[in-house]
Amino acid sequence: MRFYTTFRCYKILDLSSLRNVLGCPDNYPFYSVQVLIEPNSAFRQIEHLEKGSVETRKKIKGVLRGNEPLFTYKGKEIMKIR
Repeated sequence: MRFYTTFRCYKILDLSSLRNVLGCPDNYPFYSVQVLIEPNSAFRQIEHLEKGSVETRKKIKGVLRGNEPLFTYKGKEIMKIR
């Protein structure tokens, strides 16, 4: 969680710096949108598989054809960059 919080702070600082370089235009607002999701058991079945193998592709296709979504939507955070 700490890495994510630090990364998010840098992202906000970068967007704020870019907005400042552009002269803080009022008619061009900047927003940071974060979508909060939680992995479901379907995702847990495939998250650690070897990338690029034929076996992995088969397992992913099977999970995607199933009835359970990979993630559950938990909400969103929208922050105006100043």
